[in-house]
Amino acid sequence: MRYKREGSIKHKANRLAELSGLSKLGVSIVAGFLVLEANAADLMQYPQSVFQQTGAQQAGDTKIPDNHIGAFFGVSPSYSGSNKFSKTALPDVDVTIDKRIFINTDNGVGAYLINQDGWTFGPSMFVRLGRYQMSQSSLRGLHTIKSTPEIRLSGGYDFGVWDVSAAFSHDVEGGGGNTFELKASTTLPVASKLYVMPSVSMMLADRELMNTWYRITEGESAQTRYKAYHPRSGIESVGSAVSVTYLLDKNWAPFAKLDLRYLMGPAANSPLTSNRVQATFGVGMSYLFD
Repeated sequence: MRYKREGSIKHKANRLAELSGLSKLGVSIVAGFLVLEANAADLMQYPQSVFQQTGAQQAGDTKIPDNHIGAFFGVSPSYSGSNKFSKTALPDVDVTIDKRIFINTDNGVGAYLINQDGWTFGPSMFVRLGRYQMSQSSLRGLHTIKSTPEIRLSGGYDFGVWDVSAAFSHDVEGGGGNTFELKASTTLPVASKLYVMPSVSMMLADRELMNTWYRITEGESAQTRYKAYHPRSGIESVGSAVSVTYLLDKNWAPFAKLDLRYLMGPAANSPLTSNRVQATFGVGMSYLFD
């Protein structure tokens, strides 16, 4: 399989940086998307059997079971745009029942309307966690964002070597608003019982969602050090993540995760944003089963 020359991709990314003011990290993330785009046709034509054979040889014929239940412990930004971290403990779940009902950390609880020939599509319910002004001194005087249920429509296609997915989300309560997320991921068996799972993503948000999380009203501006700000719709963030899993046996697997989000446009320009780079990292343990 031939890959596109890196020189032209780097030139495109640097040119975009000149026009948009991206930092070096932003250029790197954008370059990752350009690499994915440039090599999409080659990846789709890459023989799936070759990848599976290579994985089986490297991983000693060990296969990761389809379902898992576990917990993740780590740190994440105290709120979107914060330069401070808070401890976090979250479930790490991915369970599908009879190829129809699913429960997972990414999309909540839902049902597949389509789940065949590599395609998945279905609605689900999820909870978007809120933001409370008393949790950080930098939020005092600003509006509270309550946790809200979300309705989601998500779908994807498994190309064999990598997966592509998309999800549309609507906040039922709170400030409302909608997001649309694109994601591409793969699983790489790098050694016996050791798997690396990288991914890239992009999040778009409408005006209501942006204003819920990043606006500063005139009244809030008068009570705080922040200038009034009313963001528009646009790209909220691009990101890259990697998870490393080691199979202790057929049922237990410790893992480590690093998730980087780079805030863009209206989100990055908010007076609330102290750091455009939003990092979540930590470790966990999962129980695996078919």
